[in-house]
Amino acid sequence: MPQFRDPIHGFIYISEDELKIVNSAPFQRLRNIRQLATTYLVYHGAEHTRFGHSLGVMHLVARVFDSVTSKTPNLFSDDSSENKIRTIWYRQILRLIALTHDLGHSPFSHASEGLFASELEHEHYTKTIIEDTIISRYIVEIGNSLHEGLCKEFVLSSDELIKKYKVRPITPQLLWMIYGEKTAIHDEYIWPDFIFLKSFMDSELDCDKMDYLLRDSLYCGVTYGKYDLDRFVSILTAYKDKDKNILSLAICSGGIQAFEEFVLARYFMFIQVYFHKTRRCLDRLLVEGIKEILPEGIFPEKIDDYLKWDDTYVLH
Repeated sequence: MPQFRDPIHGFIYISEDELKIVNSAPFQRLRNIRQLATTYLVYHGAEHTRFGHSLGVMHLVARVFDSVTSKTPNLFSDDSSENKIRTIWYRQILRLIALTHDLGHSPFSHASEGLFASELEHEHYTKTIIEDTIISRYIVEIGNSLHEGLCKEFVLSSDELIKKYKVRPITPQLLWMIYGEKTAIHDEYIWPDFIFLKSFMDSELDCDKMDYLLRDSLYCGVTYGKYDLDRFVSILTAYKDKDKNILSLAICSGGIQAFEEFVLARYFMFIQVYFHKTRRCLDRLLVEGIKEILPEGIFPEKIDDYLKWDDTYVLH
């Protein structure tokens, strides 16, 4: 199994099919998108990119999901077979969401988002990249392979898997429905499971924050963002309220101190690093410079043209 040596998490394992996404041009572009914009001019070690962060979030989301589901038997269904099927399906969905969630970032990440066309955000480009580039094909291949594997392992036809268990092949549209849609109104949205899955990537406890705090702290050479990752993972669990149809990522009763440490780590990183006055000034100057070299002063909407823009291209 392919693996990446990561300074935060050690070895990060990835499947051959997931590696196709990593090796694709849209994902490799993330090697040239700095995580913290011009922060490297203040904290000179902050040269890290969205590439390593995306791999780290994928690793963490699988680790946290495994930990949480192991604590709660039959979390997704009282039927053990259905629960196992859903657990396998959801785990792969989360890994793909985590791996692709930052694909739409503009050069120097958040710093240049003011140069998007009116009402556009980097999420708009992420959605287009996973649906309209080679990434889409790889996601579909992974989805079909998993679907076929589940049918074979549990001796089910594809129709049975879809109709009885509501488990269908993973597609870019499914990933975006779970992670990117602002309101969940789709007929195929599975309540409350999909809300639960989204919380792994977008909540006060999400794996995105868990990775970037440790990663940014390490590369900036500061200790503000450090917290006990192993302890924090161990105290995460699932809260299930069948009466109100709620399924939430939650904290075990004895884990409040670990959560407080995590919250404080984020707070100190914001006031000491992310909102550093010199970095903010440099970001502003950078954006003014990018605006001058962009056609019409905004990033192109056409995805092939947009993907040509990264930090290296801007600096050149």
